[in-house]
Amino acid sequence: MGKTLLGLFSCFKKSDLCQLYIYPTIPDIDICNSYYRITDKDILKSYFNFFSVKGRQIDKAQINSNNKIFENESDADKYRTTSELKRLIRDLMWNHSRWFNEDIKKWLKKESPDIIFIAPGDAELIYNIGLRIAQNLSIPIITYICDEFYFLLNKKNMVSQLRFFRLKKRIEKLMDVSSGIVAICEEIASLYREKFKKDTVVIMSGSRRLPKAIKNVSNPHILQFMGNLRPNRYYSLAHIGEMLDKINYEYDDNYELRIFSDERNRDILSCFDDIKSIKLMKFVSGEEYETEFSKADFFVHAESFDRQSIDLVKHSVSTKIADILSSGIPLLSYAPAEIASVSYLKRNNCAVCFTDKKDLELNLKDVLNNVELLQQIANNGIEIAKQNHNIQYNSKLLFDFMKNRI
Repeated sequence: MGKTLLGLFSCFKKSDLCQLYIYPTIPDIDICNSYYRITDKDILKSYFNFFSVKGRQIDKAQINSNNKIFENESDADKYRTTSELKRLIRDLMWNHSRWFNEDIKKWLKKESPDIIFIAPGDAELIYNIGLRIAQNLSIPIITYICDEFYFLLNKKNMVSQLRFFRLKKRIEKLMDVSSGIVAICEEIASLYREKFKKDTVVIMSGSRRLPKAIKNVSNPHILQFMGNLRPNRYYSLAHIGEMLDKINYEYDDNYELRIFSDERNRDILSCFDDIKSIKLMKFVSGEEYETEFSKADFFVHAESFDRQSIDLVKHSVSTKIADILSSGIPLLSYAPAEIASVSYLKRNNCAVCFTDKKDLELNLKDVLNNVELLQQIANNGIEIAKQNHNIQYNSKLLFDFMKNRI
């Protein structure tokens, strides 16, 4: 999300932006005029400290590219909980805390924002923060929808259903007061336009890479996936690895699938233990990310085929696709046909799309050796990146959309 927002606001002046955030770290890039942070720990402490929430303004001297998100892996795992009960408790603790205190009011008065841009996700607390500030300052809200949560199917247990019900009510409230909606793709835009009757603009993820020409490789064998292994993407990646093992064995070849992810859950990672072609790589960012990104001969987009996972990503286009299409490196997609990302790739003929297990098993080997096809989709990807993923154009589009609603 950080990279996506960085692209969306790339044409804004630093003096145009201030940010309120809840992530427990210091920013690693200085893009805003001012930062204010309140964390889950601050909220928890307040219940033992007469309900006084102590947020903090971030000292600019602390902001640098070497800042770590978490000091150790165990802290990351704790923060990344998927427990519906813990997430419900978290929302309730925020809702009943006194986070909107004199300190944050003083910061808001100093910054005097004209408009709020909110990317709320599936945490109820974020909706409440945006609504409270907008009401207090009497300023408009622009809502950014890059992942869809309102039209999801019902959850499977009582806690999930309760959280989902509460979240839908918050989304409805936010939509009611929003001055406009920014959607990451037309599929999401259509849903929200029809349901909430709001002015909606599609602004796809941008890429800082300037599309030039396809990457020419004499002996392409490195497939690369960079991103989150959830929800259940690891099953599809494991199946690709199994097919590569089979190809390597039958044809004495050496294809490998490199997976770059910050996943630490052993139950998930064990899915790859017996697959020789899969290489688990460390999480990379910044310059190291750019170096590893450029080493790929093929990129892989993967989604799970189970119904609940499909529902979570059905209407959204992966933010990674913008950079991949701009790279001149061919993209292989293994995901259900009904997902918006796949529809987008197929519609523009800028990826080889395997949409079921049989398709992958029958055709992966032929595709990996079809140089003409791979060059064609890489070229098409560059052209689509120029049309839809120009970071300067998209950021200017956002600037104008927001300016017209102040």
